[in-house]
Amino acid sequence: MAVRPIRVPFVGPAYETRSPNQSAQRLINWYVEATEQGGKTDFTLYPTPGLRLGAVVGSGPVRGALEINGGHVYVVSGPEVYRVSPGFVSSRAGSIGSATGPVGMAYNGRQFLIVDGSRGYLVDTTANTVSQIVDVDFPNGVTWAQYLDQYFVVGGDGSGRFYISDLGDGSVWVGTEYANAEGDPDPLIAGIVNYRDLFLFGDASFEIWTNTGNSTFPIERSGNAFGETGCAAVYSVRKALGDVFWLGRDRTGDGVVWRMKGYDPLRVSTHALEWELRQYPRIDDAIGFVYQLGGSAWYVLHFPTADKTWVYNINGSYWHEWLAFDDASGQFHRHRSNCHFMLGRDHVVGDWQSGNLYILDPRVYTDAGETIRRVRTTYADDADLRRVFYASLQLDLQAGVGLPVGQGSEPVMMLRWSNDGGHTWSNVRVATMGKLGEYGARCIWNRLGSGRARVWEISITDPVNAVILGAVMTGEAGNS
Repeated sequence: MAVRPIRVPFVGPAYETRSPNQSAQRLINWYVEATEQGGKTDFTLYPTPGLRLGAVVGSGPVRGALEINGGHVYVVSGPEVYRVSPGFVSSRAGSIGSATGPVGMAYNGRQFLIVDGSRGYLVDTTANTVSQIVDVDFPNGVTWAQYLDQYFVVGGDGSGRFYISDLGDGSVWVGTEYANAEGDPDPLIAGIVNYRDLFLFGDASFEIWTNTGNSTFPIERSGNAFGETGCAAVYSVRKALGDVFWLGRDRTGDGVVWRMKGYDPLRVSTHALEWELRQYPRIDDAIGFVYQLGGSAWYVLHFPTADKTWVYNINGSYWHEWLAFDDASGQFHRHRSNCHFMLGRDHVVGDWQSGNLYILDPRVYTDAGETIRRVRTTYADDADLRRVFYASLQLDLQAGVGLPVGQGSEPVMMLRWSNDGGHTWSNVRVATMGKLGEYGARCIWNRLGSGRARVWEISITDPVNAVILGAVMTGEAGNS
């Protein structure tokens, strides 16, 4: 067999299966984007957005945020509540009784409701003050809050009930104004309003309610809208592009990510991701948020105990890992973001450890000055199990993206490989990506030895626009 160029599957999603010999694909801090209207390749790897500091509010962690009228945002940082206005002008509104853990939030146009799994609080958005709800009928212990047709709706206190406020007033609650999710006796875990439907998730089922205006209790179950797919994590439930996303469980198992299409759950996790989640010590602490940037919508799912973050590209149905990198230890950790909101046209995320608010910026290639390490690992290229002699590997990438000075002025891509399906690895070799303006630079490695079922891995730590279109290998298959 003559030496010839062969396209190598460098552009692809995260898909590391139970056996790396089947697929060892990892995708860390890159994402896959399909080319919609013709281009050099069908798919591209683009770098995930970096972080630049916008402001610091309180001591953190940033536990939740929600936009109100006028482009203002209320942020809970530790026990403190802040109003953040365009330009990152912040003012303290008051405090709540807890300092850690996610919070539920809802807004009725005048009042801002916060629940923390213990008590409930109202922010008067005119006076910018916080007060605890003192009505004896308020259901303490609730974990989630929603708004539906001038009612605040809350739940998650360990019962099958959800509760509603007085019409237009979150300070008034009546002890009889509640209903039970009745399709299954499982406890009610989470709720979310989507297109004025109230989706209620137990730990083994879901059902959908709507405002009928009934004088006895205005929110009633919507026909036979019921399913036996429950929720594993209250704060995983989010909505985007008209659909609801959540981390699921039922009486047969857990760890599947679902998307509600209409009233039908559609599985969006992969076997590889579901096997990964099986290894985590817990998943009920998962925290999700959604955002749209660069023409794509993203469902972000953090696993605090497992110290991992996974992201689903809603438009393209691909997963990638979004991780922070610790230079000192050389280890990855969950991404720094904990929640998301829009401030003007800026995408802003709050830090899970501090009071930092960061702007998500695809033109920034560090996490607020910290290194972003990007990794792509392929599945094994195979020549019917014959040994292959590798002459060269060339990355098809955007060259000439070096910075004027400092780290990244001479950016390099790092390469290593595995000849046993991803179990053990070679030493690292580097190749240039081209200095600033060297658009014709070739990122190429020569004399790469031989092996069977080789897995390739590239990585980069230079803070540059590392766009990957593919790779070409030249080699020759042996006879055995």
